Amino acid sequence: MNRILLLALLALGLTSCKCICCIDEDLSECPVNEGVEYEIDYELQLVTNVTTELETELSLAAEAEVQQELREYLKNIFTDYARDVNLSFYNPEEPKNRLQHFTENMNANQRTYTLTIPRRTYRHLGVANLRSNNIVTLDESEYSNTSRLGQLDADSIGCHSTGLFSARLDMDIKADATEDQIFYVKLYMVNAAAALVIDTTGVKISNMQAFSTGFYDEFEISDSVYTMKRDKRPIVRSDRLKLARNNKVAFCSVNMPSPETPPAPVRPRVVIDTDEPFISGEQTDGIWQYQVYVTLPDGSVTKTELNMRKPLRAGQLKVIKCRLRDDGALEPYDANVGVSVTLDWQNAGEHNIDL
Repeated sequence: MNRILLLALLALGLTSCKCICCIDEDLSECPVNEGVEYEIDYELQLVTNVTTELETELSLAAEAEVQQELREYLKNIFTDYARDVNLSFYNPEEPKNRLQHFTENMNANQRTYTLTIPRRTYRHLGVANLRSNNIVTLDESEYSNTSRLGQLDADSIGCHSTGLFSARLDMDIKADATEDQIFYVKLYMVNAAAALVIDTTGVKISNMQAFSTGFYDEFEISDSVYTMKRDKRPIVRSDRLKLARNNKVAFCSVNMPSPETPPAPVRPRVVIDTDEPFISGEQTDGIWQYQVYVTLPDGSVTKTELNMRKPLRAGQLKVIKCRLRDDGALEPYDANVGVSVTLDWQNAGEHNIDL
């Protein structure tokens, strides 16, 4: 039995990392089909825009509590701590079936596992932090070309409860290898987050709810592609943060990223490898949106749609700040955010919201 050391660096965001697989001993005398022990060491390294976004958008003393609560809410999303890993090794040729599968508890930012696997070529796919996520599941994973992360099939869904990671690596473990082999892999964070911060100073309201939409609902792991399984994009119920100050209301939504362009015919988007993963062009029309419903003391409801013209990318946090007007409408501070307001909104059953 000979050992192969596979070092996989799982990196949040769109910045690539290297995965190095080294054969420590001469394998020339090993039978081709004999299992080889793999030591797999997973290390998560956090690379996102979270700190910059929070410190830039929420820099005022009056916003300190919001910044603190957002950091607390997002600590299990943008984190270098993995609770579990799901590792699959596939036949790279048709029918691309799964040959080996392992699930392990990690509970750390670095952990080594010893796995036994025959020497041959593989397409390796890995997922981390999936077990505690009650919105996203690993679907059709018996074959590499169908393996995907999919959200609940519902018109309205909750926020992701964990930051999700994915990895893919083509491995050719040669039967006659006599020296070290080195493999490189690029790894990406799958989901993203958007926060809405509202200044309600001087305005009395009875209730407020927020929803976000315009995001993909599936991620094909092997090809690193986001897709939609249906024409209607899901509505994400945003979570309201608990703030002691009564002049601020904040919501946060954790979900799949948005398309790069405004919704049109459903089409996939390949993850783009770039040194500046959060820089993207602005579109004329809205790509994704926040929908906010404000109930005033007289019982009337005002609906505001905030349309974002820049995509929300994997690994990104976006903070949108607004002020609340007397009529219940939101006025964004960013002039590039499109606004549509409906006063005395009547469709109280829309999106199954409870006003």
